[in-house]
Amino acid sequence: MYEIQPTLRPVAAPVMRGCRACDWQVWSDSAVVAELEQAAHRVSEHATLPERLRIQRLVTEYRELLGPLSERLLVLAVDHVLDRPAPLAAGEGAAA
Repeated sequence: MYEIQPTLRPVAAPVMRGCRACDWQVWSDSAVVAELEQAAHRVSEHATLPERLRIQRLVTEYRELLGPLSERLLVLAVDHVLDRPAPLAAGEGAAA
């Protein structure tokens, strides 16, 4: 007679992502899901309207060039806008 041995699946270690601006955290068994949740939180809770519009334009431009975007590119688009200083408007910062 055979003894039935359960097949163990490898379980991914939980991944935690947090917010630098508040105490929000997300735990997931998927790094991609955690990063998407983190990006969504940052945009919905901390992005200004001009930053949201810059993210929207950036994602639209990426989609025109690349077609459907991977999850990683969406996260990078949010990071690109929210982690960099805002560009100066035309004429701003010029010597008077």
